[in-house]
Amino acid sequence: MALFKNMMKESMDGFNDRVIAMNMLSGAKGGAITYLMAALEASTPEVKRMYSEYITQYLMAHQNITELCIKYGWYKPYEQPDTQLAQAYSFSKEAVRLEAH
Repeated sequence: MALFKNMMKESMDGFNDRVIAMNMLSGAKGGAITYLMAALEASTPEVKRMYSEYITQYLMAHQNITELCIKYGWYKPYEQPDTQLAQAYSFSKEAVRLEAH
């Protein structure tokens, strides 16, 4: 049992709420872009409207996740660009370190 606990601790090291929220943010962005492209290519008004409704849902989800990230300080959209770049670089290094495990 101790071996399993150690394995779980090692696999979860560095995996936290910020990582989950930022992945959800990326997923919402990707989903909205996908439905936007589908809506632009839709051949009928009904299908176009259906995709547009999905886009709206993704936009609302993205907004909620963004607000959560701002609230906890994980995302700082009003920082100076060089500060944002440094933070992105730091997060990237952390992601590479986690991937190496």
